[in-house]
Amino acid sequence: MSLASPLPPPDFEITSAYPEVAWLRQAVAAWDWAGVRQHLAGLPQGSDTSQVFGTVAGTEGVERALRDLVAAAPDDVFALTLLGAREIAIGWEIRTAARAESVTREQFATFHAHLRTAEQLLIRATALDPSYVPAWAERLNTARGLGLGQNEARRRYDRLAKSHPHHFTAQTRLLQQLCPKWGGSWEAAHSFARDRMLGAPDGSLSAGLVAEAHLEHWLDLDAGEDGTRTCGSPTSTRNWSRPQDGRCSIRSSGAIPAGSPSRAVSPPCSP
Repeated sequence: MSLASPLPPPDFEITSAYPEVAWLRQAVAAWDWAGVRQHLAGLPQGSDTSQVFGTVAGTEGVERALRDLVAAAPDDVFALTLLGAREIAIGWEIRTAARAESVTREQFATFHAHLRTAEQLLIRATALDPSYVPAWAERLNTARGLGLGQNEARRRYDRLAKSHPHHFTAQTRLLQQLCPKWGGSWEAAHSFARDRMLGAPDGSLSAGLVAEAHLEHWLDLDAGEDGTRTCGSPTSTRNWSRPQDGRCSIRSSGAIPAGSPSRAVSPPCSP
């Protein structure tokens, strides 16, 4: 009989690992944009700030305050990007993460309308400041959702990478674009993941792209009658069930400081 104590249940609350997210949520709820801006400015140089924008974008009703912010300062790239990210989030909430065949025509129409609004905001942001990485990162989402194609998505990633060559969130977004479900190929997806891993500095999350590419490839395999897929060699196999939401990614939360081995975010990825 084991004397070991039972393990506690897993804790998936973001703030348990990253207490700063609790403060960020409070700042957003209070429309404290100066505080959010100061928080961004205080992050280490080279940080992946996508989760900061994601926290704002995921706040229900925040678009009203953000529209006022943009109206008051139409050339503020920070405000333009926040509102663009929120428009993208609203669009994806309407579309859902379901496969395309399960999304209605009305859902697609509203989804695309929000993404076109976001695209205009983000185009303005990147025109005002071509080196503003958060806006380019969001434009990878609009490229995918609006079906702008592989070449345009790659152009946007390359433009971002000039300023931040190891931006993990941007890498995960382009990896999704390179999957066959978004018009790419498995050769392109695996090649991109491998190249980013080999070119990454010590402590980078980019090696996780290789695992993510293999998981996406596995999810695309034909399932057996019981809904499982078989992985491994003919002499060593293991069955796994598909996640109900159809998504797979290397996931965590909080801004990702340069060289951090433990933080990342990913958007919905079903086509």
